[in-house]
Amino acid sequence: MEQYQDFLLVMTLLAIAAAVGTFSIKHFKVYYIPVAFLATLTIIVLYISKPPGIPDGMASIVDFIEFDTLILMFSMEIITRIAEKERVFQYLAIKLVRASKANPRVLFYAMNLVAAFFASIISGVMVAIIFMPLVIRVVMVLDMDPAPFLFGLLFSINLGCLLTPVKNIIISTTAASVVTGGEGTLTILFYLQHVWLFFFIAWGVTMIILDATMIRNHVVVPDSTIRTILEILSGRIVMDKEHRKRFYSLLVLTISMFIAINLTSSAALVALACAMILTISSKTKFKRILKSVEWEFLMYTATMFILVGILGKLEFIEVISSGLASLTGGKPLVGVLMLYLISFAFSSFLTSGTVSLLFVPIVTTMAASGQFSSVPVPLLVGLILSTNLGGNITPYGSSFTLLVLEKIETQVIDGFSFKAIFKLDVKLGTLQFLMGFTFLVLTSL
Repeated sequence: MEQYQDFLLVMTLLAIAAAVGTFSIKHFKVYYIPVAFLATLTIIVLYISKPPGIPDGMASIVDFIEFDTLILMFSMEIITRIAEKERVFQYLAIKLVRASKANPRVLFYAMNLVAAFFASIISGVMVAIIFMPLVIRVVMVLDMDPAPFLFGLLFSINLGCLLTPVKNIIISTTAASVVTGGEGTLTILFYLQHVWLFFFIAWGVTMIILDATMIRNHVVVPDSTIRTILEILSGRIVMDKEHRKRFYSLLVLTISMFIAINLTSSAALVALACAMILTISSKTKFKRILKSVEWEFLMYTATMFILVGILGKLEFIEVISSGLASLTGGKPLVGVLMLYLISFAFSSFLTSGTVSLLFVPIVTTMAASGQFSSVPVPLLVGLILSTNLGGNITPYGSSFTLLVLEKIETQVIDGFSFKAIFKLDVKLGTLQFLMGFTFLVLTSL
């Protein structure tokens, strides 16, 4: 029995490596769903055909899947797709440029802050699609180098993912018991209390460095150029008079829904209801919306839930947690920092969702043990920080950064390339890592 359990453990680890590897490596990503399904089905067959003595069977497979997480992800896809179709975010972006009076430095800070908040509720790629064409046009008319503004956007979008439970769905839904002691979802209040301060510090320092080194000493833009830009940019670009009333009603409804979803502890059901209401209000064909949902990633997430769940049943998670605990010398703070360091290292080359799936069981197990019962919040905050900051130290940890580079590769922008992003990521990403490390130390004392 022990030999079979060890065999099953090794096969499960190999299955996870195969699924994560094909998902993370660009050249193999076209195969990641078939590989993930094949790997998961193989492990399920091995798991349910195990000899007597290994607990549970097929009935527990479904229990491994966190349906609340999948429902929330599905619902948010629908809401953001409708908002994109109705050009809600494009309208707000244009209003932002006009509000800044096209002042380059004001625009730099305001645009990046708003982009960060957009990124806290919609995908980073979508935020880039909204802002990057607008930024490139405006900045080039101002006769400025667009590269610093694009760098600022990349860092702001990655940091913006720290702000809400919506962009940390897996952690917020599957690890909520660490701080709530029961079922439910982490709400925006948890993030306001424990994460927002770090966001503003990290974002502010990053933007000030970019401003000081790339923007501040640029020549003053003539007033005539600014007036020209303000005349060209108008909300009418994305909204005509005929549909104004409908547009504003959908704008208010969309914003209200995002607020409601982030405030409730039953986020999945509220988000699903909001998605259906918005679909009806926008008169959108549901069949068309379903086609735009990222079904592949939802299926990939479901397979990872099953594989990680089987690892838990094989007591692998407990072994890892016990190993980390033994290395800390009985010091909870050391455990928090070790978990932060290890998960950050994984996040530098894997997506935040994948790292969350792998490390949430470890966090919940550690928090449930007596040794770490005094630091459940720092453990959870450390995982939230590491899974998001890892994408700022190398482009490989941010799938959205790689997608952005693909989308603008036809545009020749001096100084904005994979090599330039990599160099800047290493410098500013390391600084953000150290700020996160210091933040955890100070908040764990």
